[in-house]
Amino acid sequence: MSYFLDSNVIIGYIFHTTDHWGRAAVLAFEDPEPNHSGFAVQCECFGLCDTNGGKVRTIQKDVVRALRRLIYRLRRGQTLDQIIAGLDGDDRIRETLEEIRVVVMGNPNRKIDTVILESQRAFEREVIQRQEACKEQLFVA
Repeated sequence: MSYFLDSNVIIGYIFHTTDHWGRAAVLAFEDPEPNHSGFAVQCECFGLCDTNGGKVRTIQKDVVRALRRLIYRLRRGQTLDQIIAGLDGDDRIRETLEEIRVVVMGNPNRKIDTVILESQRAFEREVIQRQEACKEQLFVA
C-alpha cells in the first residue's frame, strides 16, 4: 500500500535512531510501494522555499551542537551520567546521548570523547544519506 508521508514520518526516517517515531517511520518508508508527500511537506522538511534549510537541517544542527557541548563538558570533568541527568528539554538529545552511552559501554578501552566525535561524524553522514534517499523516493502529490 502506498503512503502519503507527513513531515513527522520523513523526519522520523532521517533521524530514526534519535526520534521516537523512527522505527515506525522506517517501516513506512521502506515499504516497496511508492511513497508520496505534498510540496508543502517537502518545503517544511528540506527548506525548499526559504534559506534556513527546513526542519531536517535545524534538527541536525541541534544534535551536532549538543554533541559538541557534550564533548566540551566531558573534557571539563563531567561524567556522561551527570550530563544526561542535567538535561532539560529536547528528548531527541536525551535519546542520542542514551545511544552514545550504549556505544561507550561496548567500548570500555576507548576515550568517551573520541567515541562521541566518531558518533557525530557517523550521524552527519547518515543524515545526508537518508535525506538523499527521501528526495529520490518521494513523489510529490
